[in-house]
Amino acid sequence: MAASKCFKLVIAALAIGVPACGASDDEAGDAAGAPAPGGSSSKGGSSSSSAGSGGSGGSTPLPPEEEIESSYRAPVVTGNYVWSANPDSGRIAVIDPRTLVVRLAEAGFQPSELTALPSSGDTDRALVINSGSDDVTLLRADASGVTAELTLPVHPGANAWAVSPGGRWAIAWTDVTRLEGADPTEGFQDVTVVDLSSDDAYSIGLSVGFRPSQIVFDDAETAAFVVTEPGLSVIELGAEPAVSALVELTEDPIDNPASRDVNVTPDGTLALVRVEGSSELGVVDIGSGERKLLDLGGAITDLDLSSDGSRAYAVAGNELVVLPVPPEGVSPSRAGFGDEVLRSVSPSSDGAFAVLYSNAFPSSRVGAVAASADWAEVEQRVVDVKAIVSSALTSPDARHAIVLGDTPAGSSKAGAFALVPAQMDRVIKIVGTDAPPRLVSFAPNGEHAVLATRDDVAESYGAYLIELAGLAEEFVPLSSPPVSVGIVASKSRAFVAQLHPEGRITFVDLETHDAHTLTGFELAAKVSGQ
Repeated sequence: MAASKCFKLVIAALAIGVPACGASDDEAGDAAGAPAPGGSSSKGGSSSSSAGSGGSGGSTPLPPEEEIESSYRAPVVTGNYVWSANPDSGRIAVIDPRTLVVRLAEAGFQPSELTALPSSGDTDRALVINSGSDDVTLLRADASGVTAELTLPVHPGANAWAVSPGGRWAIAWTDVTRLEGADPTEGFQDVTVVDLSSDDAYSIGLSVGFRPSQIVFDDAETAAFVVTEPGLSVIELGAEPAVSALVELTEDPIDNPASRDVNVTPDGTLALVRVEGSSELGVVDIGSGERKLLDLGGAITDLDLSSDGSRAYAVAGNELVVLPVPPEGVSPSRAGFGDEVLRSVSPSSDGAFAVLYSNAFPSSRVGAVAASADWAEVEQRVVDVKAIVSSALTSPDARHAIVLGDTPAGSSKAGAFALVPAQMDRVIKIVGTDAPPRLVSFAPNGEHAVLATRDDVAESYGAYLIELAGLAEEFVPLSSPPVSVGIVASKSRAFVAQLHPEGRITFVDLETHDAHTLTGFELAAKVSGQ
């Protein structure tokens, strides 16, 4: 799905999704990126996606005796460190992946949702929501230690973050998908805007539309856009942030808002809207509210933007349709796949490579498209990955894709993944796994990836360190269930966070493949690796 600056906002009651940063369904945290099958996002030096959690096959077993889940939330990554919050102790653990030194910082009451802020040199910053005291703490880490710089009020029930590209602004909001049994009249319309631009940092509460689903900023950091059921709430940022408009995204804004898929261009001028079952692409001018419709000739089943917002990628019928943005005056490029049913697309951030697939029905076939910068020259092929596809992701350098899948009947394996090169005359590599693949994260240069497997029924857990250029992988067994993966590029380390009552993270050196596991973050300031 959309990556980094190509803001993808999905309102889908039946969408398959997970918390940000590759966290599992039962761990709501911001680790190394963004979520949902076929989706990717970039934060703190890596991108990640999850294909789900839990065991495979058979009837549902009884839960194991005294299963203990970690108090720590899934970690986040800044430029140099891995951060993890413990709501029970009120502490934040900050880990150096290279030295394995663990430092602790006191936050507020029940710190829960961490988010990374853009780092500067050797200094990293993070924000955490303290759910027990309805406030947020700004933390700073460098070689000298970890400090809590300030605490600001936040609205009750905040459980999610959105951060502007440069880190001046952060917005705390309430994601209803992370809640159980929410009353249908509860709109969760309160958000808290935090200005971090100076020593006079402050927070201010605002009200947006009913049940926000996601928040993004424009590249200039002058506005934020909140997709809600009634439409797009626009927040003007400045000396006094305020909600300036509610832009309707469809002709009838109250007609099944869950079926809308919305992308906002990085400059904040346009919203592209797909409605499930419709062949018409909506183009909404955010400033004027004017809406135009463009018929793509077949039901649009997926929609994405390039990172710079210059092109849109739509799956219409059995074709990938690539349109300039704004989509006027130039005919779209099309890549057809005949009778193949491919309904979702995962483009690279620059749009030069894309993979298409479908997980709406059992299929092992994936389409790959590589194009020149102007899309005048296009190569494509269909490959069989020998597994039932659940999701696919492209690497940040647009040279490879990783496809996750479940194995078909008759296989002795519990899952599989495939490495698909963008170079059309190269073979793909298929790897069977003893547990279903669940989590993926790429290094920002696209050279490496880490993939975690998890089967709670068989108690089988592990991670693959992948070197993409050579299509090589190495397996690292894990002793507990993985809940998040990521890569700290500055330290050349991959990590896998796991369920454990005292916290557990395994770090793997990207070059030597040496693995070290930390358990018990709060036992000492420095914890020896296993």
